[in-house]
Amino acid sequence: ECTVEPNTVGGEEQFTVKLTIDNIGAIRARSVRLSYGSEAAGIIPADTNSAMHLENIASGESASVSFALRTTGDVLAGEQPFYVTLDYVDLYGGVYTTTRQFLVNVTQPAEMTYDAISLPKSVTAGETFTLPANVFNIGKSPLRNVTVNLTGAGLFPTSSVFLGDIQPGQAGYGEMKVFVGMLSMTEGYTESYGKTSAVYTVTYTDDAGEVHTAEQQLSTEIKQPVIAGEKTDAEKKAEEEQKRAMSQWWISALAAFAVIAIIVAVIVVSRFTRMMRMK
Repeated sequence: ECTVEPNTVGGEEQFTVKLTIDNIGAIRARSVRLSYGSEAAGIIPADTNSAMHLENIASGESASVSFALRTTGDVLAGEQPFYVTLDYVDLYGGVYTTTRQFLVNVTQPAEMTYDAISLPKSVTAGETFTLPANVFNIGKSPLRNVTVNLTGAGLFPTSSVFLGDIQPGQAGYGEMKVFVGMLSMTEGYTESYGKTSAVYTVTYTDDAGEVHTAEQQLSTEIKQPVIAGEKTDAEKKAEEEQKRAMSQWWISALAAFAVIAIIVAVIVVSRFTRMMRMK
């Protein structure tokens, strides 16, 4: 019979194992030696000595022992095994060994990270862009039902990204396609284009059933699409500047022509007057 106290431990904790050993054979068990340990990473004996010698156990008799194990930060969450081995000899010098495994329940906090996300400085209504949805389990317990989503005015993911369960030391990889609409397509907004904010969300559940959420705030500007053949605002402004410059050039040219005409007229009149005087 084996009892573990406490029956649930976390990382860096100690637990006690209490054993009752029954001799169900017909002869006395002699030179009984008990050893213990675990092949699971992160479960080790609490003492430097992981073995003990017991009194001989007569047929039909029992012996009770206890020893301590402890967990380290490397232990994985879940049911983790440890073993107990008995070595003994019988009355006739026969050597016997028996090993049994037992379980202890380990809990560890869920820990995760994800690829950093950024949006373009500006996006155009009607286009679709892609965001990574890569989540990494950096803890010692599974991440359950991992889901990635994006919410924001005028930004519409084709769907959330479901990555499922991610085991310790592993990752879930995905992509999220986001359609760019108009701000007015989101309730509460009347303008069609302009600056908008968004929230990139990673949601998961730990082994205890508690839901966790990690969020990243994002921002961008939704711009009006350019219709084929239609000039952009910059092109329209450049055209207006060109027209203004041309208009000013013609005014200057006409003014110059007027000045030249006046000078020529003055010269002609002056000569005509001089000729009339000579007559």
